[in-house]
Parts: sequence; C-alpha cells; structure tokens
Amino acid sequence: MESEYDLKGFRILKIYSDLLEGKVVKKKEYAEYFGVHERSIQRDIKSLKDFFGEMKVKYGYINDIEYKRALGGYVLKYQGRRSLSKNEILAVCKILLESKAFIKEEMMPIIDTILDCCVNAAESQQVHSIIANEKFHYIGPKHNKPFINNLWDLGQAISEHNKIKINYNRVENSKEILSSVVINPLGLIFAEYYFYLISYIDGDKEIEKFPIAFRIDRIKNFKILDEKFFVAYSNHFEDGEYRKYIQFMQGGKLQTIEFKFWGKSVEAILDRLPTAQIVDEKDGVFTIKAETYGNGVLMWLLSQGDKVEVTKPEHFRNEVKEIVNNLYNIYNK
Repeated sequence: MESEYDLKGFRILKIYSDLLEGKVVKKKEYAEYFGVHERSIQRDIKSLKDFFGEMKVKYGYINDIEYKRALGGYVLKYQGRRSLSKNEILAVCKILLESKAFIKEEMMPIIDTILDCCVNAAESQQVHSIIANEKFHYIGPKHNKPFINNLWDLGQAISEHNKIKINYNRVENSKEILSSVVINPLGLIFAEYYFYLISYIDGDKEIEKFPIAFRIDRIKNFKILDEKFFVAYSNHFEDGEYRKYIQFMQGGKLQTIEFKFWGKSVEAILDRLPTAQIVDEKDGVFTIKAETYGNGVLMWLLSQGDKVEVTKPEHFRNEVKEIVNNLYNIYNK
C-alpha cells in the first residue's frame, strides 16, 4: 500500500504536469480524483508555489501559479527568466563602479541592492568577493554631491513637458558663475562620469536650434514649473540619436568633418564616433567622415596625437592647426 507521502508526491507531479500542459487545476475536481480533501490540493499548490519561489532565487526563473476567477481554477503563469544571472550581475556591478557616476554613499547601496535581490546568498558572495577591492577603493566624482533623487524629478518634468527654472553654476576660466535660467528639458544623458540634462533655453529661438547640456551636479537648485512647453513630433528629442553626434558633451552646431587616420585600431574610431564612415583606405591610411555637434570631437582628435590629420571642413582644419601651433610654442620656449 502506498504511503501518504508517496500519494502526495504523485499528486504534486500530476498537478505540475497538467499546469505545464496549460490545463486549469480546480481544487474540487482534483480532490475527487485523488479521494482527498480540497485542503490537501491547496497544500499541494502551495508546495509548487514554494518550489517556483526557490527556482526564482537560484536560477532567476519567474514562474508562478495564480488563480483565475473566470476559469474557476489555477493556471501556470510562465514568464521565463527575468532576473539577472550571476554573470550579468558581475557585469552590471563592474560597469557601475567604473562609471563613477555617484558619490560613494549613493553608489554602494545600489551595488548591495543588486547583489541582495538578484542572486542567492552563495552567488552573491562570489560576486562580492570579485568586486570587494573595487568597492573598498571606490572614489566617486569630486563634486561630492548627492543627486540621485533629483534624477527622477527631472525625468518626470521631461515626460510631462514642464518647464524648469534652474540656478546653475557654469564654469568660466576655472571660476564658477551662478546664473538663473528657465529651460525646456528634453532628456537625461550620462557621459564621461557625469549626468546631463539636455535642454533648450526657453524663449531663445536662436539657441533652440541646438540643445544645451547642463551638468546636473552643477544645478544648485531647481523648480519645476506648472507651465508646459510644446515639442512638435518632428522635433522630438531622441536620447540615443543625440548621443551619436556628441563628444565630451560639448554642444554646438551639427557639422560634417573628415579626417585621415593611421593609428593602431580603426575599430576604436568607429566605436568612439558612431556616425563615422570609412570613405577610403590606402596603404593603412583610412579616410573617415563623421557628423558631430560642436567641437567636442576636436578634444578627442587632438588626443590621437600624430595619428590623425583633419582635412575638412577648412575652418575646422584651421582650428586644429592653430591649437597645434600654440602647443608647439608652449613646448618650444
């Protein structure tokens, strides 16, 4: 004669199998089928729910059993794996730590939350041991300002098209100058260690041709206004598209540049400048064309030393020549 334990095991396997086949499990029908009380079936379902909960913690698979009133029974809610694996957790933590986006008091809770919520205790400890040294020696941005809560408020203003009045510390000749301005916020972007609020200056038609990047840590304070601003669909700001054309978050007019490159890796050029296209190649010398906002790309081109030559446009080439001549004069004193 089978023990009660064996019968329970068979019931659970039967219920699990039927759920996988998409069947509706009704307590009364299954209780009659197995000759047990409905409470026994309820406990079997709870055992399966506990099992799914354990699978979520161990492997990231999010499946559950839910009651459908319209069907009068329980069905399997299958979602597959939605949480991160230990490999993905490690990658995300490394990227966050390398970004230096937040001060230590804001960064560490984010890292710890990812470790605690997305992997089991053993895997959490594995990942922690790999990144422990980086966590200990982590140095955040020098501005040392907490602002993570402001990101959400600014994001809400963007999505609801509210104008914002900001008091902003801009830097000129290494000196901070406080100014007050009303802006039409378009998007939030993280680049080169900082978060930026991409905006138009409200009411300035000339400036509105080109978005301006305000470093969020330099916003002393802000007030979200009730007044709305209108953005035509054709002019809708796209963060990802904007990022292709901007270098070092230096704004300005959109321009097409052309240069020759004979360094070690042209692939690094194409990664750095998403709009770049190779238009010619001869004897290891690549002719590259790219579209970019402002002169931020100039900073990057100069960092390539004697491995690049700007050819077009002429005024841009002349800017590079002037800087190179100034450098020569500095080092030739």
